[in-house]
Amino acid sequence: MQIQTTTKLISAALLSLLISACGGGDSSPLDGYDGGGSSSSAGIVDTTSPKKIGSGTGDNFTEGAMGVTNNITDISSGGTTTLTLYVVSSTNTPVTAPVSVSFISDCVAAKQAVLKNAAGTETSTVSTINGRATINYTANGCSGTDTITASAQLEDEGTKYAQVTLNIAAGTVGSIRFIEATPTQISLKGSGGRENAIVKFQILDGNGAPVQNTDINFSTNIATGGITLTPTSARSDAEGYVFTTINAGTVATVVSVTATIPGINISTTSDNLTISTGVPVQKNASLSLSQYNPRAADKDGTEIEVVLSLADDFNNPVADNTAVSFWAEGGSIAPSCTTLNGVCTVKWRSQDFRPDNMRVTIFAFAAGNETFTDINNNGRYDQGEPFVDLPEAFRDDNENNIYDIGEKFVDLIDKSLNPPSLNGIYDATGDGVYSGTLCYSDDAGICTKDKITIRRSWVISMSSPIGVFGLYSDSSCTVESNGNVSTPGDIYILVSDYYGNSLPNGTSVKTSNATGMTVSTLDTTVPNTPNPSCYPLSVSGTAGNTGRFTVSSETREGEISSQQFSITFN
Repeated sequence: MQIQTTTKLISAALLSLLISACGGGDSSPLDGYDGGGSSSSAGIVDTTSPKKIGSGTGDNFTEGAMGVTNNITDISSGGTTTLTLYVVSSTNTPVTAPVSVSFISDCVAAKQAVLKNAAGTETSTVSTINGRATINYTANGCSGTDTITASAQLEDEGTKYAQVTLNIAAGTVGSIRFIEATPTQISLKGSGGRENAIVKFQILDGNGAPVQNTDINFSTNIATGGITLTPTSARSDAEGYVFTTINAGTVATVVSVTATIPGINISTTSDNLTISTGVPVQKNASLSLSQYNPRAADKDGTEIEVVLSLADDFNNPVADNTAVSFWAEGGSIAPSCTTLNGVCTVKWRSQDFRPDNMRVTIFAFAAGNETFTDINNNGRYDQGEPFVDLPEAFRDDNENNIYDIGEKFVDLIDKSLNPPSLNGIYDATGDGVYSGTLCYSDDAGICTKDKITIRRSWVISMSSPIGVFGLYSDSSCTVESNGNVSTPGDIYILVSDYYGNSLPNGTSVKTSNATGMTVSTLDTTVPNTPNPSCYPLSVSGTAGNTGRFTVSSETREGEISSQQFSITFN
């Protein structure tokens, strides 16, 4: 800017001298000067306003072109070059004010080439420094020709463009990489679940860049039960990826897929993929709860987690998104969830309805297979193999292990009806044949692929903070003590809540204040159970005397209950 100002001052002084010397003639060496800092003769008066983009500056400027390292437009597979662009004034002088320049190409758009700034950050836009913009271009799977276009929005000039075309050598295959199998577990053919998985590999050159248009052959390590691949050969795409689909057979197993480049000793193998039923079986269903004795008898909003874990006949996790339903005798429970890696979790929350005895049966169920013993280990049910013939599932509210009228049950299709339909009656016996996806017999009298109801249940207590204590003479706390004990001797303390269930989870129980006797120390926390707890105590004293001691409980909320007991020593 200082140079331009100086130039104008000198030009004005010279003009004055020339006019004086020439006597104010009609022409001068500076004809064309418009007094506004511009000239109709290029190069006479400079300006810093951006006008053009291109390669080089001054006499070497080429508008619409882009410079590359050493002017070499041929690069290797995975190679890197630097692209250079100038933003110049009307006199081809680099402008000093920063100008934003954007770069794009087909390979960049397809993620087969990468652009990075001088700091190594991946970007497609840089700003000029003293009129010069540079960006690094790396071929990353691109081959053949790639035209890079730069664009800049210039004030008063609109958008200007520049281009350069690079010639990129095709990559030489250096490796095959296994990417993923989706999903990693599929169901046996005919089992009703997803029976195929997509296996994905990537072809890379020696620089780690993807290689396209490469033929690949696929094979499996086993073909047990009729496992197949579709297709058995394929060609890598623009990002070097190649795919095949593995289709399950009728036998549970693990299988891997090998990708090989024909004619070249390069191959790789996928991780093992599991072929199983993916269908839950009764023997492998497990229900657990975070608490079995929540503080809930007199408190709404207490939550516990209810978790059902399911596995199939081969102890593999069931297929993801297997649906599970939940019922609860009291409180509130989420109606359903779907499995992830064989597990699904819902919340139970305390609220009305509350049963009179404050005991709540939580019931979880899903569609699945009956349990059978695979005597010949062929992975399927065969005639004569023992199985557990399940009746319809029900929620055992009164905890007597048999169905009683009024208890909720899962009604299944009755095939004896025409047409087969729900009969609305609890069926206390099974159908006499194995029911499950591992039935491969055409004889309907041997087995059926129909699923039955997998079921599990647990009882929780909606526990009260009020402690109730009893003195007993036996270790199961079933025979009440009259308070007479030989010395030394043992007694047992039954600890329960107001309703005869367990005190709330986390409640502490202690003995204290012994007088006229010695009593063993009890300092414990009630276990995670809906049932009352029975604790042994060792006592001693003088024969014929009576001693006393106190049993107390304290909930996590600080609620205390206590009771004093008298012991007469024989």
